[in-house]
Amino acid sequence: MVHQILAHIRPGLDDVAAVCVTRAVFVEVWLLAPVSQRWHADAQAWLFAIADRRAGEQAREASPRMATVAVYDQHLSSELNDLLRPPDGRRPAVAGPQ
Repeated sequence: MVHQILAHIRPGLDDVAAVCVTRAVFVEVWLLAPVSQRWHADAQAWLFAIADRRAGEQAREASPRMATVAVYDQHLSSELNDLLRPPDGRRPAVAGPQ
């Protein structure tokens, strides 16, 4: 699903922003899934709707502030690592933008 989200939003964003938005989508889904009933009908449409909203926000905010994007991406990477940490406490590695 990650590759589908990236392919869906990449045309409007550069590679770094697309990865950042994709991570943000999955963090948001992780946080909303337990309380949201909308995803039961069509999970893919729900993820694409979140991706579209986040990509639009990113595109509107796009400017020479790439350092801000990098800091935000680092924050999301850390948050995603914390969410996905296994019960034994080991930190999984989440790859950054290539």
